[in-house]
Amino acid sequence: MQNKYEINIMIKTGRNDDCPCLSGKKFKKCCLIKMSNDNDKFIEGHKFESEIINCCLDWLNNEFPDHKIIEITKYLTPDNYRKFQITNYTNKTIMIAVRNSNNETIFADRSPKSTNVIIMYQGSYQCFDIKKFELAKSYVYKMIFDKLVSYV
Repeated sequence: MQNKYEINIMIKTGRNDDCPCLSGKKFKKCCLIKMSNDNDKFIEGHKFESEIINCCLDWLNNEFPDHKIIEITKYLTPDNYRKFQITNYTNKTIMIAVRNSNNETIFADRSPKSTNVIIMYQGSYQCFDIKKFELAKSYVYKMIFDKLVSYV
């Protein structure tokens, strides 16, 4: 049985969307196949595998319902950080990742050791400790809202 977070993300990432891993392929021809082969339970989108960020999902979906939200924890590395930011600069895609060994240097260059989540949007980012997400919400909201206002 799928949880409400998986359903939200499935709606946001369609089969014909570009794959969030930035392979240049359609999602259905890339990670959807890989994840199906791994017997993951989802239909048409990336599920959020990192339980640590599930508390962010409802808030992001409520505040920015017309945005696509993708988790890039498995894909984010120092080599492709800039590519993620550039590729998603002009679209309404909110990227979120949890600190891990592959993206440690990204976090180390941008935030204190106590942070374990990064949210990126149109060239900007906010790093925070998930335990302090209530405090970080205003910064994340301002980061996204300021970009939206600049396009109006």
